[in-house]
Amino acid sequence: AMIDQEVQDIIDSAHREARDVLTLHRVTLDRLSDALVENETLDDKALAEIWGEIEDVGGTLASRSPSSELRRGSLPAAFDE
Repeated sequence: AMIDQEVQDIIDSAHREARDVLTLHRVTLDRLSDALVENETLDDKALAEIWGEIEDVGGTLASRSPSSELRRGSLPAAFDE
């Protein structure tokens, strides 16, 4: 029972953190969604303009290509925190 509770606490914490990150970046995510609906695909320049509104929390966002990060299946550093 104790292990089950610890696992549940970890899951709840991760869920709260994910919700907080999505809420924090909601405007940017909406802009990304709108741009994708309009254009279907976005190049590095378009993604950089959209991601440019996200604060560089991890200190590495500016040095990474947005489209290469998406191709690898990850998000910009700001989503890692």
